[in-house]
Amino acid sequence: MKTLALALLTAVLIAGQLFTPAAASSSSTALASVNCGDIYVVQPLDYLVRIASYCGTTVANILALNPQIVNPSIVYSGQVLRLTSNVPIPYWPTYNLNTTSYTTYSGYARVSLSTTRAVPGDVVTVTISGFPANAQIDYRVGLQNQPFSLVYDGLVGASGTASQTITIPSGAIPGEYWVVQVITTDLKDITQVYSSPIYIYSYNYYSSYTGYATVSLSSTQAAAGGNVSVYVSGFPANANIDYRLGLQGEAFSVVYDGQVDAYGSTNQTITIPSSATAGQYWVVLVITTELKNITSVTSHTIYITH
Repeated sequence: MKTLALALLTAVLIAGQLFTPAAASSSSTALASVNCGDIYVVQPLDYLVRIASYCGTTVANILALNPQIVNPSIVYSGQVLRLTSNVPIPYWPTYNLNTTSYTTYSGYARVSLSTTRAVPGDVVTVTISGFPANAQIDYRVGLQNQPFSLVYDGLVGASGTASQTITIPSGAIPGEYWVVQVITTDLKDITQVYSSPIYIYSYNYYSSYTGYATVSLSSTQAAAGGNVSVYVSGFPANANIDYRLGLQGEAFSVVYDGQVDAYGSTNQTITIPSSATAGQYWVVLVITTELKNITSVTSHTIYITH
């Protein structure tokens, strides 16, 4: 009997060893199933490629089911996405960049901006309401989907309202989206709201597109020997690229090497050759150099003034 009991115990232990990993895998699958059912709530640092991979779908399918997504490169923490057609399209503010005031919500708490377009160095007023009375708060400012680079301390009034002016850093690059997170810092139950995105532009800003890839210029006029800033976004993450500069309709005469970051963005200052002649039009081609599926965008023309 002892021998039989020992044999049974050994069998149970072996079975436990064999099936424990499967149980863990099943639990993980179940968790994914819960998070990725008919809807998915966007988490901080999420982006569409990550969500599609995690939820076993494609970016194209997510975009087809969520027409409220304005820019495929931008999703927001707390945003609700449909993963199937079994649920109605969830409400999410549509960001029209020509409007001057936007409000976002989390429960009764709301955050409003005085503008959603700014150049580096601009001041934006952030107004909040519906927060816990007399709470201490942070206004955390940063590039969308990256760590916050600025923090302003604040205090909510007895009515749950407050306001703060923030300054867009001089290092912000045209074409980027910046956000403000307002969050309580002294309460057990945290209240937080992300603002609508602040689109960074320059006063002389021109963009051209191929799919989601964008190339923008700081100016479309320059003298021979003058500098023009080229801003790139929406390219494949971490891709090596060339900036190819030349007279429109002719072979490119100058090439700059570059690399986009994990979010498909970067910038480069190019110099118009001294050989350029007044009245000519020059262009910049930005193109990936090591990918099988090439991404390329040709900029607006640059008119040579003298």
